[in-house]
Amino acid sequence: MKRALVVNIARMGDLIQSASLLSGLKKHGYEVTLLFSAAFCKVAKMLPDIDRAISFPLTSIVMPLIQPNGRLADSYIALKELTDRLHSDGYDLVVNITHTHFSAALCRLIDGKRTIGMTLDKQGQKLVNGRWTNYYLNANLNRHYNRFNLVDIHYKLGCIIDGDEKNVNANVDDNANVNANDNYNGRALRLKVSAEAFQKTKYLVRNVQSKARLIGIVPGASTVEKRWPAENFAEMLKILGAQLSIYPLIFGAESESELCASVAAHIPAALNLAGKTDLALLAALIKQCDLLITNDTGPMHIAAAVGTPVLDISLGSAMAEETAPYGVGHIIVEPRLDCFPCLPKMRCGHHSCHKSVSAQFAAELAQAMLTNEFCDAIAARYAIDAKTYRTAFDVDGFLKLTSLFRDELTPRAMLNAILKEVWKDVLDGRFEAVKDISAGDIAAQIMNEYSLDNYGFVRDWMLNFRLALDELKSLAQEGQGIAGRLKMICGRNGQIAQISELGKRSADIDADIIRLAYKERDLMPLATQFTYAKDGIDGADLHSLASQTEQLYAELAWNCQVVGRLLSEVHHKLAVQLSSIDLTSRDAGPNIINPLWLSAYK
Repeated sequence: MKRALVVNIARMGDLIQSASLLSGLKKHGYEVTLLFSAAFCKVAKMLPDIDRAISFPLTSIVMPLIQPNGRLADSYIALKELTDRLHSDGYDLVVNITHTHFSAALCRLIDGKRTIGMTLDKQGQKLVNGRWTNYYLNANLNRHYNRFNLVDIHYKLGCIIDGDEKNVNANVDDNANVNANDNYNGRALRLKVSAEAFQKTKYLVRNVQSKARLIGIVPGASTVEKRWPAENFAEMLKILGAQLSIYPLIFGAESESELCASVAAHIPAALNLAGKTDLALLAALIKQCDLLITNDTGPMHIAAAVGTPVLDISLGSAMAEETAPYGVGHIIVEPRLDCFPCLPKMRCGHHSCHKSVSAQFAAELAQAMLTNEFCDAIAARYAIDAKTYRTAFDVDGFLKLTSLFRDELTPRAMLNAILKEVWKDVLDGRFEAVKDISAGDIAAQIMNEYSLDNYGFVRDWMLNFRLALDELKSLAQEGQGIAGRLKMICGRNGQIAQISELGKRSADIDADIIRLAYKERDLMPLATQFTYAKDGIDGADLHSLASQTEQLYAELAWNCQVVGRLLSEVHHKLAVQLSSIDLTSRDAGPNIINPLWLSAYK
């Protein structure tokens, strides 16, 4: 049997969001080993489809380096024992989804037959393997252009090509806690919840009235910027409690006890469980909730993994496209602000985003989710301050966010709709498949989700962008030609000067590509993908290096060509539609509830 090792020594949320990758590897015939941070042993035990779990001894490796009396030799011994053990296991595939220099060095020491993700080459230089790894790094730099959820990216990092996975849950046992929905695509998150944990929940919620809705509340978050004010949570529960019979459970770590107590103080009926639940009990309690209302947190991903609907208030550096709860029917609210999202390590002095989501709005959304009743009144009152999305799966099995309101179409929205379809095939290496991408389908999606009142501006942007796209394509084609010439002459004697000259021109082209992308920011996703791909070039001889470089330039030129073609075709489709509708009609106006979204709740 093939053996795969997944290296995931990051946070709890990342660990849960890797469950689809673990299941996918198992489904594709691998014996799966997970290397995880020792702090999350209980989370690892709840993940299905793992044959072996190995905790990473962070304390024994790192602490001797930072303690006053620590010994470097102790760190070296602990690290060598671990890597020797993993190296001797002889993995066919190592998938590194912890994108750090340390994890890259770790993967180099493990030295599997094939490594996907960051590792090091023989000279100790960073090596990036896999188009989806390149995309992940690209998305971190160009967040506004990313339309893939982290669960899907993790899944694809393992080079798992979708096939007949859309109905693989047809005979899954309900005890496996699969997130049940009609659009399950084989990647849905799963966590195993023990019978012992379920038994404990019965004691904790024994006072709940039969008709009361069990509402989970998570007022904490990893940073202050991501944390909706505690008083908003309390006010929301008061409003919701006046409309429905509810029993709130407040979840949090022991360090968040004071924060959770400040919410519970205003809601006498609430049960404050801050610091009183281990992860197994937390998962069991969340599974029994009718709804979890939370900031962007680890418990949010637990809820998605056990099938509990989530109302996610996404603030600060959190961005729904990246980290929305995975599954069908979750609701995400984001502020409508130019400064949102923050940079992950930025500390904000005004927290304007916290004021964009009112307690009244959150209460109305929660009530709508609990009763399956949505109305235009929500759009009329709150669309100016916040964006609201519902999660679903697209026809290719990727998570998508469908906006509750029809916003005006922007150049970035149009470009992202096209880029997502292109990336699906290109990142899997299916370059010929992009020829079959339907501009009509993309245009129809845009018509359903956006108002076209502003289309004249989008059209003008497209004309300018096409010029920049053609310039990028020309640079890529010139680079492809230079790399091809290098490949041809590298074996000849006496060509050192010519090789040097061609190498210098290639470097100049790379610099020109970056300068052009900074000038025309909408080119950045294509340019950055190319730049990271060059970090994956590996080889000892010039012929191999030139051949790989030639291919990357060719891919960049191809991507430019495809995006340009689709832009033109989508523009034509939209122009035809615009000529046949009255943009002043109510159905075409901005901030009107999306009819496709609404129909899901009828």
